[in-house]
Amino acid sequence: MFALLFVLPCFAGDQQKAEKQLRKISAMAADVTARGIVSRSMADLLDIPRAQLVRERRAMNLSYGSVFLAHHLAGHGIKMLDIALQLQRHKNILQIANEQHLDWKQVASDAKKLNGKFEDAIYKHFLRSDPDKSRDLAEKYDATQDWVNADREVTEPEVEEAQAIYVLWRDRAGTTGGTEGVVTSSERLASSRLEEQAHDVGRLTGRAPTPK
Repeated sequence: MFALLFVLPCFAGDQQKAEKQLRKISAMAADVTARGIVSRSMADLLDIPRAQLVRERRAMNLSYGSVFLAHHLAGHGIKMLDIALQLQRHKNILQIANEQHLDWKQVASDAKKLNGKFEDAIYKHFLRSDPDKSRDLAEKYDATQDWVNADREVTEPEVEEAQAIYVLWRDRAGTTGGTEGVVTSSERLASSRLEEQAHDVGRLTGRAPTPK
């Protein structure tokens, strides 16, 4: 009995840690520019086409954090169609994961690794963005079209935290230089009032205006 009472809080703690990391993924994707970086990084980690991620998000109305969790479920033998049907029955992705006894500790670890990849990808993007732009064109990816209602569910503090991480690595790349050198003003998303407004609009509509 005492062992069970000890195990239950541990599971709850693991789920809370996992949810925090998943929401960080979703918050980073709330910005229209960062969304492209999230899309590339997640597609590479899951080894699937970016177009598939876009289709799944649209079909099931899932944020990037939630679609990452859906792929964890799929990795444990749950078909995406079954997940979609359960979502249509008004279950949420967390309920489905709990019913399948998903390993929240592993989810938290994998989501944390993905968030770390975002930081590396942001840095590399601002060192040299041409490869990312070329890939977007080749894959016909448009971040302004990669948006669902569930993307609204992130909170303002979560967006601000993601924004701070984004700006940190963007500015480090600008300081380092690289093949492209200085970050252009059109790529700066968060250091001025206009940029703050861009994040607000992007969070609500998925189509943040680009600062001039």
